[in-house]
Amino acid sequence: MKRSFWITFMACMLACIMLAGALVACETSPDQQPEGTTEGTTQGATEGTTQGETEGTTEGETEGTTEGTTSTEEGTTEPPVPEINSVIADFNAVEADDLKSFLTGANQVNVSVETDEDGEQYAVLSTSVAGANDPCVNFNFKKFYKAAGMSAVKADDYKYVVLKVRNVNCSGGTFELFFYSGKTSAANGAMVTTSSFDLSESGWQYVLFDLSDFEGWTGNVNGFRFDYMTTALAQGETLHIAEIQFLESDEAYYQLFDIDWTQIGVNANDQAKAEAEQLLGSVTMPTTKFDTYTPEAAEHEDANLSYWFANMYNRTPQNNNTSTGKLKYQIQLAKNEIEGLQFILAAQNDVEGLKVYVSDFANESGDTLYTELFWGYYFNVEGERVIEALPPVSYDPNQAFVDWANGGNAAGAQIPVLQKYNGFDIKGGENQTFVVKATTELDTKPGEYTATLRVVDKDGKEVKKVTLFAYVWNFELPEATSCKTLMDLSAFNVYVSYYDYGGILTNAAGKNLPTTYYDYLLENRVCAYSLPFDNENGSFSANGIMDYVNNPRVVAFQPLGWSKELNASNVANAYSVLSQNPEWLAKAYFYPVDEPLNVGRLDDIKNYGKLLSEHFPGYKLITPMHVNYSVPGGDFFSYVADYVNVWCPKTFFYNTFAEWYHDRDLTYGCSIITEQKLGTFRDRMWQEQQNGDELWWYVTRRPADPEITLTINTDAVNVRTLFWQQKLYNVDGFLYYLVNDWDNGMTKWYVPTADEFYFGMDALHEVNADQDVNCYSNGILLYSGAYFAQPEPVGCVRLECIRDGIEDYEYLTILEEKYGKDVVDAIINQWTTGVGAYNTDQEQFYALRAKLGALVEAAAQGN
Repeated sequence: MKRSFWITFMACMLACIMLAGALVACETSPDQQPEGTTEGTTQGATEGTTQGETEGTTEGETEGTTEGTTSTEEGTTEPPVPEINSVIADFNAVEADDLKSFLTGANQVNVSVETDEDGEQYAVLSTSVAGANDPCVNFNFKKFYKAAGMSAVKADDYKYVVLKVRNVNCSGGTFELFFYSGKTSAANGAMVTTSSFDLSESGWQYVLFDLSDFEGWTGNVNGFRFDYMTTALAQGETLHIAEIQFLESDEAYYQLFDIDWTQIGVNANDQAKAEAEQLLGSVTMPTTKFDTYTPEAAEHEDANLSYWFANMYNRTPQNNNTSTGKLKYQIQLAKNEIEGLQFILAAQNDVEGLKVYVSDFANESGDTLYTELFWGYYFNVEGERVIEALPPVSYDPNQAFVDWANGGNAAGAQIPVLQKYNGFDIKGGENQTFVVKATTELDTKPGEYTATLRVVDKDGKEVKKVTLFAYVWNFELPEATSCKTLMDLSAFNVYVSYYDYGGILTNAAGKNLPTTYYDYLLENRVCAYSLPFDNENGSFSANGIMDYVNNPRVVAFQPLGWSKELNASNVANAYSVLSQNPEWLAKAYFYPVDEPLNVGRLDDIKNYGKLLSEHFPGYKLITPMHVNYSVPGGDFFSYVADYVNVWCPKTFFYNTFAEWYHDRDLTYGCSIITEQKLGTFRDRMWQEQQNGDELWWYVTRRPADPEITLTINTDAVNVRTLFWQQKLYNVDGFLYYLVNDWDNGMTKWYVPTADEFYFGMDALHEVNADQDVNCYSNGILLYSGAYFAQPEPVGCVRLECIRDGIEDYEYLTILEEKYGKDVVDAIINQWTTGVGAYNTDQEQFYALRAKLGALVEAAAQGN
């Protein structure tokens, strides 16, 4: 097909922009799209090898900016166009027969060489079979450059590769590029990156591959493997390749696009900022005894011991015995809320048998708050021992749920007991962290409460004594959270950790172990994927199941259970029950497809949508999505837009191109091409929300810093921040794939982090260099209570932060109803402005949260 004058003209202009070097230099306009990655290995690429997910730009794409710097209204600067050296390897430089000979090892691909009317010689790659799952061919660049009379291209100098391609009739636009240089002469799984070409463009386009993060891209360039589609539907799906370019930088290319440089985070307008400042500045904190409290001495004060307090989003390494000087602490909480504090006890010299006790919080009228004491269980994380799991303090083995030491459970199984019945030993120079939690009810009286914490030595002498403070705000949090959640709970893993294969163990209320674990999550405002009953047939007939459907804390569930196949019968059965009450119906979410990787799985989503629309009117279909590839007519999200109505991407998709351009550490889930054609991802989602859909999001081991995940590597305060970001982006719900993934089925990835590995009681250090994975406790928010002889699970610091973050979300929702979203955004902007932009100072967060409580109290009282 003959190219238009316009495209020819622009191609010439692009070639003239950056003339440099001994070889022909040219300027094109591709973009970069770092993608989310799968939680396992995909065809030809793994999680660590999809960092460069990009899409191409067409030759005629010229809506660029002029050279220079422009200030935007938000103060962000538009970068100038740099001069960039580049090398072009034009396929016209060799004979057709030679070019074809350099393309070897074709798999599911027919290869030929053609020349068009304009004299453009190109390689033709066409699938040889229908349903090809790995169409690819090798290209010997070393032979090419010698035949073309070129010098060798040094990978160390050129970290970006551009292919000039033309799509004929491909069904998928995901292009995997394997590359080899230096001593490497063949494709391998560590040297591959992914990009995308535009399926809607029939002319020549340029596709950029970012190799800048690959240490193996060094020495002379030897060759490539073109996996031009991950899968193909039909025989004869064809792509043309005409040249390869090698670039020093990608920056100039992005200037060819009309980029909105103001799309940086979510920033409130000036009026809202001023109103938020006025509101926060007007807050008056209540005067309490806490303000004038001075530490007291115990009857047998022990100078060998010291203590200090910290908030619940703190992790003090065990080998730190230096007090911060924070010798008093006040918990602040609403009615119907849980909040806690950390009490850190340190020793100069070894000490044994210490016991810590705490009274209930009480006010002057004798009213009390339910008060609990926990101790910090330490794991080895990144070279330090830090607290994570929080078992309850117990000194009475007679209260044990199962007497593991004498006979074990009914099956005779025995498990090591990790509870500190005999008290706590602290080595000199180290500490032991304890956690005190207070729980309020809907009818708790507001005001100040105090409790007494005592440390007793092995002889029963009181060696430390301190008063704890709690202040209850005069407003309540609702039972039904505004922030919806779904997190899977593995009943199988629970049974295994207790050796309860027959499911015979129950708690004091007669509930089995998985139900006990479900209830624990619910207490912490988290809903498991499935109700703790078998409901695969959709009848909701199990004894007790409707109690959970009616429970206001249950804001979301899967009607048929997780991983249960949907069919006309069970879907219709579920609808016949749940449609009797609109509140029941609103809680039902169908989740039949997880993280689709190809069009086939997208088609499955469409088919499920059709099934649900017929048998479950008003259905909610949620689909977590971690990659976004080009497909005919748009991308993964637009492909299923008529059927998915609960959008659940990974958090990084909300990063805009402008944000990623200014901070390359961010993960960019879309591409500049997609943004130009469809709008920024967040704008698209907000439009779907305005049209009646729900927005959710999720994380797993990805993304990585600076975006926030739930792994132990993440600073605990950031876990709480994630829910402020969720409110900022107006996201309705949060999904997490599992709360007790105690082995994850990939044992070879893991390294124990406790002194001895116990199934269900380890942070499971997950390591996989090929996939750039190095994290702790991915998919673990609960630990097994078996080792502490209790039917309830053991919580952790991160779950505390998640619950507190959900409750913070509720505070912000109450304020939004009073002052509007713009003002609430301005308040949130005091702490975070985007997925990768946030404060981390714990004391500043404590102060902001205190003002937030006082502000909500004033709003609730009509002030």
